[in-house]
Amino acid sequence: MLRKIISGFVLILIAYSCIEPYSLNIDGYDNLLVVDALITDENVAHTVLLRRSTTNIEEESPYESGASVYVTNATGQQYYFAEFSPGTYKSDSTELIVKQGDKFTLHIQTSDGNTYQSDECEILAKTEIDKVYFSKNTEWDENDEYENVGISIYVDGSASESAYVRWKYEEDWKFKTPFPERYAFDEDEELVELPIENYYCWKHNSSNNINVYSFGDQVGGNINSREINFITTGLNDRLTIRYSINVKQLSISREEYEYWRKLSESTEAVGDVFAKQPFSLVGNIQNLNDESEPVLGYFQTGSVVSKRLYINTDDIKDFDVPMYSIYDNCSLDTATVDGITYNTIYEVYVGKVVNGNWNFYDPIYDEMGFSVVAMLLSSQICSDCTVRGAINPPNFWEEE
Repeated sequence: MLRKIISGFVLILIAYSCIEPYSLNIDGYDNLLVVDALITDENVAHTVLLRRSTTNIEEESPYESGASVYVTNATGQQYYFAEFSPGTYKSDSTELIVKQGDKFTLHIQTSDGNTYQSDECEILAKTEIDKVYFSKNTEWDENDEYENVGISIYVDGSASESAYVRWKYEEDWKFKTPFPERYAFDEDEELVELPIENYYCWKHNSSNNINVYSFGDQVGGNINSREINFITTGLNDRLTIRYSINVKQLSISREEYEYWRKLSESTEAVGDVFAKQPFSLVGNIQNLNDESEPVLGYFQTGSVVSKRLYINTDDIKDFDVPMYSIYDNCSLDTATVDGITYNTIYEVYVGKVVNGNWNFYDPIYDEMGFSVVAMLLSSQICSDCTVRGAINPPNFWEEE
């Protein structure tokens, strides 16, 4: 997804150069700095992601490693970000403590000696979230060909009449495999019943859509039924057991609001010659060594309010929505002694399970019920949930 976003940035900038005079060197579009930086008043380690652009949407965008990254506040105090993995820089949560009214400037010095600096950004006053809720809904697919049925997540809240807000979310969900590994043979070729493991797992996803709003477009500061996420229940397994979404409402500046709004409209417009002409998209980060070099991305700041919502399968049982499972096509295969490749059931086990890609779900006994003559085997994806997710729940997770 990030690879496509980066390539999209480049396509948008090229489109701008065709519509409005824009003095850019097209040959340099495959190596522009891409910055994804967000600082909020949350008590967390803040993250700056640095990559390089590419004009090939299928090409992996290279990470910008070895950079010096820090922010300064209004008094000039510096807070450095350490590189935790290639291109990912994090602050020390015990040192960089952010509060409303603080102002920060982002500084980046790359390994090639270029120095980049953002505009000064302020942590604005918080807004309010009153409730997060859900209901049945339908939405057309991206090609407007099929109407999908699912669940929409909404937020109600409030802000000042001059405020600008942006919504982000983190979603996690619990799922299970249909045929967990239940049996094995020990070294003495004796059947052993195993404790069931890797049965339940969790998956995580972060929002990557642009969802912003200006209260200058309305009378009053109420937020009513703002859709945050749509879950197509027939195409994914988020709601098959228990689902959690943490909705974050950020107070942002007018400049940042305009940036995201224009980026959203431009992304929709590029590729359609009859669509609304895209805007000239300018972020808030500059190369101090070369002012003509575009820098992709934006240094984002904001105060945050958040609210978490859990949805269980039983909560939507009366909604009459289709339910999907990636395991619908899972089945059990019977493995037996063939007298050619395998002469004993233990040899089958060694070949199919120990040295193969199958897990042992259930034994099949002879008519007397004493000897195992066959095994019911399941593929890895149908028997081990860690193929798709994490075995441990998130720290915040609560069961009913």
